[in-house]
Amino acid sequence: MPRATTEASTPGPASRRGAGLPAFLALFGTAGALLTAGIWWLFYRPGSWPFDTVGYVIGRDFVNYWLGAQLFADGKIAELFNFPLYQTELWTRLGVPLAERPQPERIAYIWSYPPHLGILLRPLAFLDYFPALIAWLAATFAVYAAASLAAVRADMRGAVLVLLLLAPSTHLTLYAGQNGFLTGALLIGALVLLYRYDRPVLAGVLLGLLTIKPQLGLFVSIMLLVERKWSTIAAAAATTIALVGLSLALDGLAPWQGYLDFTMPSVRRILTEFSGFQTGMMLSVFASLRLTGLPHEVAISIQAIVSVAVLASGAVAIAWARDLADRLMLVALGSFLVTPYAFNYDLPLLTTALAVAITTRPPMRGVEGWLAGILFVLPVALYPLQFALTGLGILPVASAYLLLVQRLRAENRSGLSRLPATVAHTG
Repeated sequence: MPRATTEASTPGPASRRGAGLPAFLALFGTAGALLTAGIWWLFYRPGSWPFDTVGYVIGRDFVNYWLGAQLFADGKIAELFNFPLYQTELWTRLGVPLAERPQPERIAYIWSYPPHLGILLRPLAFLDYFPALIAWLAATFAVYAAASLAAVRADMRGAVLVLLLLAPSTHLTLYAGQNGFLTGALLIGALVLLYRYDRPVLAGVLLGLLTIKPQLGLFVSIMLLVERKWSTIAAAAATTIALVGLSLALDGLAPWQGYLDFTMPSVRRILTEFSGFQTGMMLSVFASLRLTGLPHEVAISIQAIVSVAVLASGAVAIAWARDLADRLMLVALGSFLVTPYAFNYDLPLLTTALAVAITTRPPMRGVEGWLAGILFVLPVALYPLQFALTGLGILPVASAYLLLVQRLRAENRSGLSRLPATVAHTG
């Protein structure tokens, strides 16, 4: 493992770091477990194999990754962007008889990712669906856990791992078969490489890979520009160009044309029409405003104003951040405030930021402690917050961001951010 660089010491006596973990798990770990178990029982337990109780294939969104890998490997690019053919290919390859297939208007799947994701997914084409699902979840959780544990010293890694294993975001990502572990690993890994191990080029490579879900990289991009991390920016750009170039070499222009003609309009339609159960899973200022009844034009305008304000404040606050824990939290919170298009299954990133803060700092008290707990259970609590309480899902994220920026500002004014750095332990 590369040697760790120096980073500012964590406030408070070392003996008190992580002291709040037992109380945190007793309250919010239990609440998260109960909510997670309830959602599992209501929606995700097997119905009529291979379907869950709602009618989706077990593994849910992973269906798109597996089918995409199959179609890319077979050169059937047109089927990716042809809705009827895509459904036919799916059920045929899964071996579901025609009479047992759900109606497309009730259960439908679409490919909604940049074409260069197909490069990373291709190995899945060699596996049947359920072995591929297990391999995907195991491999992506492994890299996510490795990136998260690398953010703390060896003596803190056991506690962080416990939090990750119990976290509602972990279980939701498993249920949904989504890419939250992978995107979390890429962004967390980039920050750890950049700020803890001084590997700016490797950090840039990971951020280049994150362009498979570019909206999650908006906040960190501004941070890199402000901090003049030119080698990281160059490596990210080179990695992105290499991925797109390889995609063009392997598959030609067809998938990119389909992405522009079919996928992007589909995403815009989701945001414009804003209907269906998935709206309760969206975590953004825009989504919360739409759920209060505001029209699309007003909600997207307010989102734009908030995005600019968060990017501007984040550009200032990143200079005040004393250590990796602060930077992780700033990026995790800011990333969900600047994009209109994020979901609860993207929250493993925030879970790691919380886990690092909880295990490396004195116990959080008062409003800060309650906000940390709410953010921990937010992946499974988001649906009732959005619908039952009419769009309040983004409120704890925004509140935590404001408190963090306020604290960093106060510490900077008091001179704490200029304390001498201490050597971090690699373990």
